[in-house]
Amino acid sequence: MKFLLMGGWAVGARLIPAGAILDHAPPNADREEGLDYEGVWLPLPAPVNAQALDQAAYDHLLAHYPYHVIASAPGIIRHGDPSRLCFRLSDGSIIEFDRSSRQLPPLRAECLTQSAYDFLHERFSAFMIRSAPHVIRHEDNPEEYDHAC
Repeated sequence: MKFLLMGGWAVGARLIPAGAILDHAPPNADREEGLDYEGVWLPLPAPVNAQALDQAAYDHLLAHYPYHVIASAPGIIRHGDPSRLCFRLSDGSIIEFDRSSRQLPPLRAECLTQSAYDFLHERFSAFMIRSAPHVIRHEDNPEEYDHAC
């Protein structure tokens, strides 16, 4: 995880200046997982005014703050934004699709946003679509099947 501070961050008696780069500090025998700034350990979570510089940093911020307040560098897939078509593949990777593309995500992909679910629901039955717990699932109308027979 790598973050860029967009404003100062007061941590105890220390003020970390704007523009500082914060790196991930893995846990060891002396301390728990945190952030590293020039050899100084800082607690998690990263502050809300930190810009995510990689996907892991964005995912970390998304776990602690609403998506609309998170700043991220170009190239980061903002799967917290419900207007984006974001899917998680079986290998854990996250992909983003363009609405205008004729290509569809793999059927076993998990919908991470409401827009992704709605996009697939226009094309497939609800029981065929995997979705994250926060996605609102629409039940198929059983009357459609009665009229089709």
